[in-house]
Amino acid sequence: MVLKMSDGMTTDERNAIERFPLVAEEYFRLVDDCGKLNRRQLVQELSVHLARLCEVGVRLPSVEPTTANIDDTPEALAAHTEEWVKLSTNKASEEWGRLE
Repeated sequence: MVLKMSDGMTTDERNAIERFPLVAEEYFRLVDDCGKLNRRQLVQELSVHLARLCEVGVRLPSVEPTTANIDDTPEALAAHTEEWVKLSTNKASEEWGRLE
């Protein structure tokens, strides 16, 4: 049964809004502490945490993000993408080594 709240959100959506930051914080803590786990433990824990993030994330209300004051020029997007790849690749290879 789906209950609608007075603001139009369902109970599941409201709960997801409250839970998502907590679940995300647990995931970030795992990533920060990943050097303390062996690969098998890390993969197992990542699987659990990612599943939790997905489970809560799909229950979040659907919204349309604003695009006001966003620099979406090709140069800005390329710079953002380059920085993201640099951060994610370096952190992963630094912590876990090559994952071949």
